[in-house]
Amino acid sequence: MDPLSAIASVAGIISAASQAITVLKPFVTANKDAPKIATEVLSEVLAVKTRVLSELSKAGIVQDVKFDSLRPVMSLPDSLSPDMPEIEEFVSKERAYLARLECLLRLEDQIRSHTGAFAIAAYSLFLQARVLVDTQRRLLLRLEGLALQPYNSRTWSGVFRDWSSMASESYSRFVAGEKHAKAALLLAMNAENVPDKLQALIGDALTVIPLPSQRLGEYRVFIEELLQHDDDSQMEKALKCLAEVVEGICVAKAEQELHDAKTDLVTLLDQGSQAFVKSLGNILLFEDNAIIEAFDCDDRMTAKARSSSTYRVALTKLYLFEDALLYMTPAGQPSNSRLNDQLRPSPTHERYRQAPQLIVAKVQVIRTLEELEPAARRGPKRFKISWSFSSSEDMPYGCSAVVTVPTDAQHEKWMGELKRLRSFAREMSSQSQAQARHEKAKTLTYLREYNIAVMGGAGVNKSAFTMNFLTSKFLGEYNDGDRSSIECVIDDQIARVNVLNTAGAEEYSAMMEHSMKTNEGFLLVYSVTSRYSFEEISTYQRQILRVKDKDFYPMILVGDNCGQETGRDVSTIEGTALAQSLGCPFVETDGSTGLNVEKAFFDLVRAIRKYNGSYDY
Repeated sequence: MDPLSAIASVAGIISAASQAITVLKPFVTANKDAPKIATEVLSEVLAVKTRVLSELSKAGIVQDVKFDSLRPVMSLPDSLSPDMPEIEEFVSKERAYLARLECLLRLEDQIRSHTGAFAIAAYSLFLQARVLVDTQRRLLLRLEGLALQPYNSRTWSGVFRDWSSMASESYSRFVAGEKHAKAALLLAMNAENVPDKLQALIGDALTVIPLPSQRLGEYRVFIEELLQHDDDSQMEKALKCLAEVVEGICVAKAEQELHDAKTDLVTLLDQGSQAFVKSLGNILLFEDNAIIEAFDCDDRMTAKARSSSTYRVALTKLYLFEDALLYMTPAGQPSNSRLNDQLRPSPTHERYRQAPQLIVAKVQVIRTLEELEPAARRGPKRFKISWSFSSSEDMPYGCSAVVTVPTDAQHEKWMGELKRLRSFAREMSSQSQAQARHEKAKTLTYLREYNIAVMGGAGVNKSAFTMNFLTSKFLGEYNDGDRSSIECVIDDQIARVNVLNTAGAEEYSAMMEHSMKTNEGFLLVYSVTSRYSFEEISTYQRQILRVKDKDFYPMILVGDNCGQETGRDVSTIEGTALAQSLGCPFVETDGSTGLNVEKAFFDLVRAIRKYNGSYDY
């Protein structure tokens, strides 16, 4: 054989083997034997190359050919370069990380064989651990397959994109629940009759709980290292996917902290106070170690006189709810009794002496927010808020709070939320003044106000339905924008019914949600001549419950235009069935003639009274 022909034959063998390896490696996830086959083929090809060159050299066939000139012909393609050491190390660490997580599953099997409160307390931990382990198993398979592929065929962004879609929720729940998970495991470890082997497993589990947070940091370091010798666009996408997971964790931890704060607050109160705090809406922010200045105030008081009546009270917590600003003092702290009487534990409560005193500023108090001093005037990470309120015109009262927060980010959150509330106060000021003028002019006293919203799809005749109620039998009426009020007698009780007609706001979700937040009851109106408006009702009901964060809320299902029998598209039976599924009363009305219109409004007021119990009387 001609020397050059022999060399060409060997080069052909190597080229064919290289192509075979290139084809086999991408199938790593489809066939677990493919990587092994590819490695064996590569090893055999290299051995054949070495033997052929050795034999040709011994026979003197290639004596006139320099070995260096053969290297370009005999070398493997660049795409088959060996794996980088950092990638091999990263995959090895991922295996070790997964093995540590799986120890939580082994602990679950052990702990289920024992009875006791700790088994229930740890249930949430094991549930999240199973989801997290499944997520990491999928990632490890992808990483092992990717490491065996040709270097320039690796798609890191795809791997981290798929991982982030699963990891965002599993990591968020696991990391956000770290504190509760540790508490559950410590409870298990300290339980009676726990075997030494189980205690050792629990100890191992306690060291595993912080690992997911640490591993996310290692992912970032690894991706940044790959940026040095890889496609920048791919690595940037991978970093973005990782950032989405971290952001989800931050949100989940913040929500968990707020939930814990509200839970801790509610557990200190009696049932009546618990119900009141729950009615304040979602908690937005809270801080420890606030300092409160409380002072009696009167518009006629001079600044000097007001200053002389100021005194400071050390507080443990300050809470900002959607509908209130609430702060809490430890029992025994000096404070103004008129404020504390608004909400405090019952004297008969068994923990009364240890329970904190609560000072509450309701939503109308937030609307009269007077001052929000910049942090620069109070020092770093500090700000001051002032507001005033009174239980009667003869007893005005004012408060100011100097709040110290631990971080710049938390300071910005507080300032932003309070500025929003102050802006809302200005917006409501003109409406409050107009309402005050009407209050002075009226001669009839009333027991209670009821804020009611008429909701439904466009074109269901809400305006005619509302105006029929307002212009029929009533004792007095005034109009204030879209909300009108009527004073009437319902079950021998005088009541003012404030009616908000949402006609025209159906397409503005922000306006609709605001209407849902500020009303106590809802008339869900559809037209019996429009099936589409009937099918929309369930959406409104779900949205109201979501905004109110309740499982039930006072509502009446109203089928309007029932006088138009010829065009009826929704039967009375269907309306009754829908009302039963929603858990609310049902009535058919005719806004044009007034049939059952008054009944619908009166029934809703009765439902609100029943829902609030004795708070209405």
